Amino acid sequence: MGTYWALKQNYRILQTILDENLPPVGRFRLLSQGLSSAHCLPECEHAIGDRACMACGNCVDACPQVLRKYQALDASNNRTSMFLEQAVGESCIRCYSCIGSCPQVDKQLKNFAVRFRLAEKMVHWFLVLCYFGLAATGIGLNHFRSDWSGSFVLIMALLHRIFALGFLSTPFIFYLFDRHHLKRILRNVFSFGPKDLLWLKDAYRYLTGKDRHSLFQGDFNSGQKCWYLIVIGSFFVLGLTGAAKFTTFGVTPGLKSITVIHIVWAVIMDVTFVTHLYRKLVSRNLIRFRLYTNHKFALTFPEEERKSEPAYAVQTVSPLIDQGGSAKA
Repeated sequence: MGTYWALKQNYRILQTILDENLPPVGRFRLLSQGLSSAHCLPECEHAIGDRACMACGNCVDACPQVLRKYQALDASNNRTSMFLEQAVGESCIRCYSCIGSCPQVDKQLKNFAVRFRLAEKMVHWFLVLCYFGLAATGIGLNHFRSDWSGSFVLIMALLHRIFALGFLSTPFIFYLFDRHHLKRILRNVFSFGPKDLLWLKDAYRYLTGKDRHSLFQGDFNSGQKCWYLIVIGSFFVLGLTGAAKFTTFGVTPGLKSITVIHIVWAVIMDVTFVTHLYRKLVSRNLIRFRLYTNHKFALTFPEEERKSEPAYAVQTVSPLIDQGGSAKA
């Protein structure tokens, strides 16, 4: 197994699996050697399998899409990699949390999955760092310049330009280290079809309260595409207007117009970034927090009290608990 991905065709197999919008843990499990011998019984090897899914539910618990759509799944037949593929399907966001949590996937394959999008993630966080630097220095220069000393204004302006160079360099860094995923992103971002129109329709119904079902997430939904387009547009709009402001001396009508365009686009990006941050980070943790604080386990409540609970809280019933809620002898 140590040389599995050393062969070019095998690398392409793993690459195809990880690039597909479908939970990959089941296929990675089949490519693995099964459970470690330390976790297997010394006898009854033929009666106990170690490569079929053991229904531990780790992949289901780790999946952020399951958390968003179902909160929690307790029934044993819902805690398998097969059910994960069925429940998540094309809404998989390729975070590979399922692979990392599966005890039946080889460590080498887990490391491969972690490294597969490493350059993409590092560029993403470098872009985030530069964005925060640009936002902080830009807001400060625009609103508090008159309150600062001349030397401090020069320092902030210098930092703003340094962060701008870092921000503008991210596409080139991405292309240099992982052009495969850069091309994949651009190909998906600039492709629109009937699914995008359906997503926009669902988004309107969701925002107006007509349909409270969670919007389709996936790796590239329409909202995500709009965010990518705004970021890509920022490379051109903010880059060109910023360069014009830097090279133009004196106050001219043209410079004022350029400054307005620069500020308006920066505000648009700030608003969409807050939305992106909420959908990607805050909303998931709010769901997880509500689940941890409000979830009532089925083993601790009698049947009549569980009837009002959500479906995920009443899917399993222990034979050790009678209808009155007390333990059987």
